[in-house]
Amino acid sequence: MHRYPTSLLGATEMDSQLRVDGNSLSLADRGYDSGGNIVWGPPRGQWITFTRGEFPLKVTQSDTGLTILTYPTEVSRMPEEGDRVRYAYDGWLFDTGRMFATSEDGSKLPEITWPLPPNTMNWAWEEAVQDMGMGSVKRFIAPPQRAYRMRGWPQRGVPAMARVIFHMECVNVEKPQPKDDKADAEQADAAGG
Repeated sequence: MHRYPTSLLGATEMDSQLRVDGNSLSLADRGYDSGGNIVWGPPRGQWITFTRGEFPLKVTQSDTGLTILTYPTEVSRMPEEGDRVRYAYDGWLFDTGRMFATSEDGSKLPEITWPLPPNTMNWAWEEAVQDMGMGSVKRFIAPPQRAYRMRGWPQRGVPAMARVIFHMECVNVEKPQPKDDKADAEQADAAGG
């Protein structure tokens, strides 16, 4: 049996044609029987064409060594000063692929007041969320210096100096509820305050 289908369907010979044209690659491999008839492959004059497409992810490397993959999504709202922003997330160890953290475990989603105060989140998160609006999705690979450094996260099985991968989605951006001083006073009165 041939590795390439030269003798498939009774073919006794074959030919291959290749054409490169700008952003496309066209191929025409054909098998012929002893009478010169095509027994496999596209008919004469036809090609199998592959066209270069745009890679859907934007991949960037920051000066701190963070590799960020930004997924193409529709962003409905960018956070403004004072907004409350909430994120869904998953985290894996780079070397083993073991998940060590997820917002799907029933815990409250991380919520911050925009703009993000320093040292509020994991260093990699702080860097990655800077341009995330409602609907943004990113996956990023954090070197140890941008993740858990020498201390690791022993409670979750993250060793010291581990590279980690995070997948984050900005799931909510909203203005904070206005403070209702009258309702606060009524609650204090009801509580005996």
